[in-house]
Amino acid sequence: MALLVPAGDGGYEQRLMKIGIPYPDLAESLGASNTARRSCHPDGAPTAPGYFAYNALVASLTGGLRGSGWRRVNLNGVLPLLVHDDRREILGVSSGDRLTGTSYLGREPRSRYSKGELTRRLLRSNQPPGQGVLFESQSTEEPPEEFDGYSYWLFLVYFDKTELEIRSEVSLPEGQNAKGYVSRWFHRIQLPPYAVDDIPGDDDPNGGFGPIDVPVDPR
Repeated sequence: MALLVPAGDGGYEQRLMKIGIPYPDLAESLGASNTARRSCHPDGAPTAPGYFAYNALVASLTGGLRGSGWRRVNLNGVLPLLVHDDRREILGVSSGDRLTGTSYLGREPRSRYSKGELTRRLLRSNQPPGQGVLFESQSTEEPPEEFDGYSYWLFLVYFDKTELEIRSEVSLPEGQNAKGYVSRWFHRIQLPPYAVDDIPGDDDPNGGFGPIDVPVDPR
């Protein structure tokens, strides 16, 4: 079971600052994400709201955290990450399931989409000393040398159309399940729900929200 820092006790801001993340930058990125979603034309592609919401969140987060010592990289040209070299921390963004940002009966969230080889490479750095990789990849490529010894956190986000809120957390993944979903966590920093007036559209608002994570070419 992950070590949970609940939003209600006020300790989440202090815990975030220990990894160099000011909470206002996260809240601002959620607002930017919601604005981008609402700006989508109702006759656009079904996944357009999710894509633009994700894009705006990543862009806002990149700009907001740059002043706190974070730099932006695109791993293999497709997976956007924020990296703090002095603290040896990495932050990615992912959509989560409805348990994101909650502590419902001790159950834990998982990523909405299964993750590929890029995420598996990053998760290897999160394994405690002496613990082997739980799901071995067939790729022979090693993790990027510059990220050896870094901790890989996920900013997990869920749009709740019923509760009219965006739930989120910054959590340290432990590993993936057999289908590739990130589903086990060492630490979870639960953030306050971000209230919204509405989440337009008839489809699942989380569809299309998330990074591309493709298999690594072993050549």
